[in-house]
Amino acid sequence: MSAARSLETPVGVIGTGQLGKVLTDRFLGAGYQVVAYDIDPAALERLHPDVTRASGPAEVAATAPTVVTCVSDPAAVRDCILGDGGVLDGAFAQTLVIEMTTSSPETTREVGAALARTGAAIVDAPVSRGVPAAIEGTLSVWLGGEKSDVDRAMPYLTPLATDILHVGPLGAGHAIKAVNMMLMGVNLIATAEAVAVAGSYRVGLDAFLDVLNASSGGNFMTSNHFPRFVQSGSYRSAFSAGLMRKDLRVARDLAEEMGAPALYGTRALEIYNLYLAQPDATADDDNMLIVPFLWNLLGADQGTETGS
Repeated sequence: MSAARSLETPVGVIGTGQLGKVLTDRFLGAGYQVVAYDIDPAALERLHPDVTRASGPAEVAATAPTVVTCVSDPAAVRDCILGDGGVLDGAFAQTLVIEMTTSSPETTREVGAALARTGAAIVDAPVSRGVPAAIEGTLSVWLGGEKSDVDRAMPYLTPLATDILHVGPLGAGHAIKAVNMMLMGVNLIATAEAVAVAGSYRVGLDAFLDVLNASSGGNFMTSNHFPRFVQSGSYRSAFSAGLMRKDLRVARDLAEEMGAPALYGTRALEIYNLYLAQPDATADDDNMLIVPFLWNLLGADQGTETGS
């Protein structure tokens, strides 16, 4: 689709929370008209005035031939597409759904089969790198679906991402996203534990990270998250503990479908359950707060010696 055509044909966005709002801004900046809906009226109020507000998912689909969904979880995906007044009620033969939620492959295939009966199509397109990358248009997107549908989705993804990979058939993108998030959670917890052990020998966080990042134990947590959000003392990564727990559940369920035990992923999920069971913890807490929680759980004082 050319830039001129994009000015004439709206793109729909369903789910305008923290990430979805940024997507609407990126589409506007690329010259698209945007029609959006969110179950939370307050989320719609925060959108740019040039975004057209719809009354529900069906109206979005009836207005925009390409609909991006970015909702909370697989149940929300199923509801906004297959539920009463959902996308399916407004879809037509040329409708393309770009499903960007961290959802499950099973849900994606279920929704895809229902859409196909109307002649509509779907690709799963979960993202990585978070809200800061979305603002800059540097997300990573992993696509699952038919190549012809992936090709149709590309003009809508290029304003959002710098790394866009077609990884397999429908559901493959969500499978990879789930596994990626499981590894992230496991690596975050393992790194926090390793730092605590080193701290018990009076090795400061700065020195320990320098060693890890020059050695085989280094990972994205040691090179990015710990320097940015732990050494700085901010613990603000713009990603919540509740979302991480949800992603770990998706990965665990995927592993169970395959008959795999997901030993480390399940343990990571249990630790997040412990964190969120605290009386003063909420699902909106930043994901990086799992680090001082673990240090406290382990009786470590490493968190007070980050500059040593």
